[in-house]
Amino acid sequence: MLGALVGLAGWGAGELVARQVPRPGPVALAGGEAATVPALLGLPRPLVAALFLARVVGVLLARRGAGRERRPGRQWGWAVTGPALGAVTVGGWAAARTAGGWWLRGETRVRYGQLALGGALLGAGGRIAGGCNLGHGLSGVAQLNVSSWVVVAAIAVGIGSTRVVQRRCGDRPAARTPVP
Repeated sequence: MLGALVGLAGWGAGELVARQVPRPGPVALAGGEAATVPALLGLPRPLVAALFLARVVGVLLARRGAGRERRPGRQWGWAVTGPALGAVTVGGWAAARTAGGWWLRGETRVRYGQLALGGALLGAGGRIAGGCNLGHGLSGVAQLNVSSWVVVAAIAVGIGSTRVVQRRCGDRPAARTPVP
C-alpha cells in the first residue's frame, strides 16, 4: 500500500514542521508527576485511582440496571467482537499466505494528496498535543495526567460536535432496500 507510505511520510513532515512552531503563552502545569490529578489534589495516587474506578464501576452498573433492552442494529458487545476480530484476522492471514506473494497497491493522485495532508495534520497535532489519541487515552488517562484528560475531553467534544453537524446536514445512514 503505497498510500500508507505517503501518509507516514506526511506524518513525519508534519511533526518536523510543528517542532519549529513556537508555543506561545505560559505553561499551565509542570511536567511529570506534578501534572497528575493526585498531585494537584494533594492526595495519594492509589486513593484517587480507587475513586476513579469506583465512579466508572458505578456508571457501568447504573447503565446496566437502567432496564434498557437491546435494540436490533446496536453494536456488538465485547464477547462477540473479540472472537469475531480474531477469526477475521486469522482468515485474512490465511488468504494472504495462500495468495502467493506481495502486490504493490497504488492510489489516485488526489488520494495521495489526501493521505499526505492527513498524515501531516496528524503529525503536527500529535506534536502540539504532546502525544496521539491512543497515548493520551490509554496511557495518560491511566496515569491520571491532567493534560491527557483534557485531550480526551477535547476529542469527545470534537466527535460529538461533528455528529451534531452531520445530523443537521442530513448525513444519515442509507436506508436498506430489499433485494428482489
